[in-house]
Amino acid sequence: MPFIAPKRRDTIAKHGIKSCEEVGDICYIFYRAFVNTWKLEPRWRTAHRLYRDSICDRCNCSFYGLVLKELEDKFETCDIEAAQSLAWQVFFAKYILKYEDEKESQNGTI
Repeated sequence: MPFIAPKRRDTIAKHGIKSCEEVGDICYIFYRAFVNTWKLEPRWRTAHRLYRDSICDRCNCSFYGLVLKELEDKFETCDIEAAQSLAWQVFFAKYILKYEDEKESQNGTI
């Protein structure tokens, strides 16, 4: 769950990724990165690039690599991957589908 308590968010902001204690903290880290990137350029190309780089090709994703390096001694790799995938799913539901609904309204349905 990316919507962790504000206290946890503050701790992560102050002490960095290493301060993650639960898988929800990791999910928050990835979700925040997705949202921040999206807000810079909210368009399908951004969603495509985020998905391609962080889900389809996560082994070559620099941010995933950073999180993995910081947390590999605290969490199993599959937990980090799951947190990233779940962060993507929540991000997709909350941001990308809303964007697509707007585009469908503007351009018509298929």
